[in-house]
Amino acid sequence: MFAFPRRVSYEFGRSAPEPLSLAISFRKQESFAFFLRTKIGSRMSETPSSPDRASADELARGMLTALRRHKLLIALGILLGGAAAAGLYAVTPPAYGSNAQLWINKKRGEGLGVESRDGPEDYLATQQGLLKSPLMIEKAIRLGSLADRPALNEAGKDLSESILKNFSVSRQKDSMGSGTNILALNYRARIPDDASAVLEAVIKAYRQTLADLSARSTGDIRELFAQARDGLHKELLKKEQAYHEFRKQSPLIWRGRDGVNPHQERLANLEPKHAGILVRQAETKARLDALEDAIRTNADRNALLAMASEFSAKPELEGVKQGQVSRWQEQVLLLVQQETKLLEKFGPDHPEVTAVRQSLATAREFLSRPATAASDGVASLEGKAADPVQSCIQSLRQELEYLKTAEALVGRLCKLEREEARKLSGYEVEDEMHRNDLQRTQQMFETLLKRLQDANLGKEVGGLELTVIAEPGSDGVKKVAPSKVLFGAGGMAMGLMFAAGLVGLAEFRNRRFRSGEDVRRLLDLPILGRIPAMKANQSNPRSLLAAELAPTSPAAEAFRGLRTAFLAGIGNGTPCVLQVVSPRAGEGKTAAAANLAVALAQAGQRVALVEGNLAAPQLGSVFDKFPTTGLLSVVQGGMPLDQALIESGVPGLWLLTVEKQIAAAGDLLASPVYRAMVSALRERFDVVLLDGAPILHVADSMTLAACTDGAILAISFSRTDRNDALRAANMLRDVHTPILGVVCLDAPPQETFGGK
Repeated sequence: MFAFPRRVSYEFGRSAPEPLSLAISFRKQESFAFFLRTKIGSRMSETPSSPDRASADELARGMLTALRRHKLLIALGILLGGAAAAGLYAVTPPAYGSNAQLWINKKRGEGLGVESRDGPEDYLATQQGLLKSPLMIEKAIRLGSLADRPALNEAGKDLSESILKNFSVSRQKDSMGSGTNILALNYRARIPDDASAVLEAVIKAYRQTLADLSARSTGDIRELFAQARDGLHKELLKKEQAYHEFRKQSPLIWRGRDGVNPHQERLANLEPKHAGILVRQAETKARLDALEDAIRTNADRNALLAMASEFSAKPELEGVKQGQVSRWQEQVLLLVQQETKLLEKFGPDHPEVTAVRQSLATAREFLSRPATAASDGVASLEGKAADPVQSCIQSLRQELEYLKTAEALVGRLCKLEREEARKLSGYEVEDEMHRNDLQRTQQMFETLLKRLQDANLGKEVGGLELTVIAEPGSDGVKKVAPSKVLFGAGGMAMGLMFAAGLVGLAEFRNRRFRSGEDVRRLLDLPILGRIPAMKANQSNPRSLLAAELAPTSPAAEAFRGLRTAFLAGIGNGTPCVLQVVSPRAGEGKTAAAANLAVALAQAGQRVALVEGNLAAPQLGSVFDKFPTTGLLSVVQGGMPLDQALIESGVPGLWLLTVEKQIAAAGDLLASPVYRAMVSALRERFDVVLLDGAPILHVADSMTLAACTDGAILAISFSRTDRNDALRAANMLRDVHTPILGVVCLDAPPQETFGGK
């Protein structure tokens, strides 16, 4: 006998415990079940069950997992696509291509050609269109006798349309990507000889067309130039006559070829005079203010006399008088002469005559006003008894008054001339337009005369030179269709499409779980752990104990993570009885229960692992323990519990196996004796794990639920059906069994416990 740990000294004999003690034990189970459902379930729920929280990374991982899961279907789809492409390649008729290259250049007389204002014509694009035109193809058919080639005549199709469909013209580019003067011709045909024959006929037709155009070009251009010359000559005469009529009616003054605005010229003469008067006015005012300020400040008499002498040293008043009078007399004379000319040309009521008369009246008024002031000033200066200082002041005041009057009159005259000059500005603009138009027409006429002279001298006029730099088929007639590369790419594309369709159909028909989020969303349960696939030896079931035999494996690490979460939930040390169940057989339930028990025992917990699947017991095979006594000996034969428990080989873990299979174990599991045995185990161990039966196969697990604190649902990503898992969870809920969570077996690497 081994030393069995005890908390309560209790001997489990043949007789059943008292009903009262069993009732107390069941009440303890119900209260502790509520604790486990709230405590463990909340702590082990790592991720919310809302589908809105699924990340893009998890979706991508799900797609990669699906691809790995359906590798054979992907390979089948690619094979189908390749087979389809190979079949199409086999039935596609071959096509042969022939190439030729033409160098097209303008002749030296291209300067006689007419260019648009937007730039020179892209003649090479025009030649491309000419080569591809139906007119050129029909001419090639006649010259090359292409209608006599039966392979070119497709049933029910026009020959020219058939040739155009297989004929292409492209412009070659240089190393910098710019277009060159070389055109590449290509034709595809079912017979190699036909491809070169068509290109030769097209080149022959094109060469003949250029020759015909060149023969007609000189005479046509001479005729066009002569017509253009006559038209421009008439237009030039018409514009010159119109300009002559404009000059006759225009009020501008003509000096040679240019028209001059008379008011603008007078304004140009008056503005400097007006500026000079303003400067003299400012200087006189400054002198007067300086002399008066000196008198007010009681300056020395000698200083006053010196200032008066300096200000009066030059005969400024007399100079002003004489200079102004002479200039205004000249102005009056010019205005009188202009008035006479305008009266002869337009009459007394013309606006120009009225404007000149107003200017003449202003000038005469100015000449009449300053005479008295100037004479008074001279008389004052000639007075014998006058004070020199006062005489200077009086002279400066009179000069200032004279300058103010002159400035006002000249300003009025400037304003008048400016307004009149603005009225005639439209005539200046129109005159400029006439002269520019005549100049342009004259230049065009002279250019046209030169071009006509060149044409008459027999110069070449913009023809094209054709050089065949690569004869048709010079590089060989090559097979261009069907292309192995294109068909291979098409086959790969079809294969991927077939593979995607097959994978999509398989995923649509697949009723297994794809991810942890899928489990949470469907079952509405927390995930306690995600266990990767374990490599087990079919002949050695004990190899499933990864937690003991392969402690460094990912599966062992996942079970230790499950143990950590489990212990965090029962941290208060209260004993618990849990049942590990699965929807159907063969989904890894026993392996999950065994490894969880080993992991708990390795953490120092006292664990009892009890066989609960009496119809198909597996615990003995997993631990390689086949005792002759066990659970049936305790429940049916009254054997003491201490004698039925056996050591598992892992310190802290005891097993209670079944000696033989029982077809109908429901009555045994529902008996008070079995429940009393479970209560006794609860008193002796920290954790009691029952390896229950598959829920959808037998009702044993539903019977066991009455004496447990909760259940752990084990499912397999590779074997469990979604509907089976949902039915199993609902069946446990129907009997009010707390489901602590789900252990996901055979999870992909990204779905392992603690993985992201």
